[in-house]
Amino acid sequence: MEHFSEEYVELLAHKYKEGTLSEAERKDFLKWYGQLTDDTEVEGKEQEEVGKRIFGGIETALNNQGYRMEHKSKANYIWVYAAAASVFLILGLGYLFYRSSSQNSPQQHNVYLKTPDANAGTSKAFLTLSNGQKIDLAKTTPSQLSQLTGMSVGKTSEETLVYNAQAEAGISGSTKMNLLSIPAGGEYEVVLSDGTHVWMNAASSLSYPERFDSKERVVSLHGEAYFEVAHDTSRPFKVVTAKQVVQVLGTHFNINAYDDDTKTVTTLLEGVVRVSSAAKQAVIKPGQQASSDGRNDLEVANANIRSALAWKNGMIEFQDTSLPQLMRQIARWYNIKVEYEGPQRKDLFTGGISRHSKLSALLNILRANDIQFSMREEGTQKILIVH
Repeated sequence: MEHFSEEYVELLAHKYKEGTLSEAERKDFLKWYGQLTDDTEVEGKEQEEVGKRIFGGIETALNNQGYRMEHKSKANYIWVYAAAASVFLILGLGYLFYRSSSQNSPQQHNVYLKTPDANAGTSKAFLTLSNGQKIDLAKTTPSQLSQLTGMSVGKTSEETLVYNAQAEAGISGSTKMNLLSIPAGGEYEVVLSDGTHVWMNAASSLSYPERFDSKERVVSLHGEAYFEVAHDTSRPFKVVTAKQVVQVLGTHFNINAYDDDTKTVTTLLEGVVRVSSAAKQAVIKPGQQASSDGRNDLEVANANIRSALAWKNGMIEFQDTSLPQLMRQIARWYNIKVEYEGPQRKDLFTGGISRHSKLSALLNILRANDIQFSMREEGTQKILIVH
């Protein structure tokens, strides 16, 4: 186990909250966090003392960002660090602010509660060819993939599917469509024939031609994906979803278009995009997002870029998020189903955790706010019950 000094960890905590971690520091932070979450031998009193000691060191940085920090039971925001996992999550890559919809916030608990568990997602995807053949990319080598597809497509790693960019040269068009499907509990990257990179989130799918024609580049998305579009002024790139059409020439943006979410949200990082809904359209600039619910609305607002791209950067993050919204995100990544018993709470949560953490790490934070869970299995399907 690699040792990190308390001073260095405190420095990383400051930089993480400020968003200034270098790549090397980020790797150290992930490594340190992983060591802590793997440690199950530390006693509860010691965990609490560790939490209090480091908490004092990072409180100033958080206050500078506008967060009000209190340990009282009645407060607008509560920093939860009672349970062992919560301590480690706060210091590492997990944290949670709780905002109650009423005047009274729940009492904090100072005990570690065992919770249901599930492993985090991994790189997995299925490729369906135009002839209906379905290929499990996790079980297919690059050479096997080339033989099965009969075209210039391969894998550069277990996480990336790549189409041959040279196939675009001199092509007038192609009607052969491919479908890349990411199951719940998965993620994957694809490099399209024009050089566009697409990172796919869990429970998502992308339909696209094997090669684009000479006039335009059109793909269809269900779920969530981050695009880095290859610049080509002669061929606009369009992403079609159920509630939006996004058109660009070359830019970086994220689209969240899950069927079970009320809105589709396009967030722009670089370049300019035109977003169209059923009856409206708008041009958004970097740092903005456009949301629509499939009716006549199209709202443009400033975006929380860090939150919108958290999934791509290895995090689960949420801001003023209701419990059902949060549980939908959790269900996709951990490949579980969620059911509710009793009335649903109206609390809002802001926080985050590493996507590499087990489900129990996040549930322990929520349990510190009097949300209880149990789990049952039906065949291979895990069902999480929220009480």
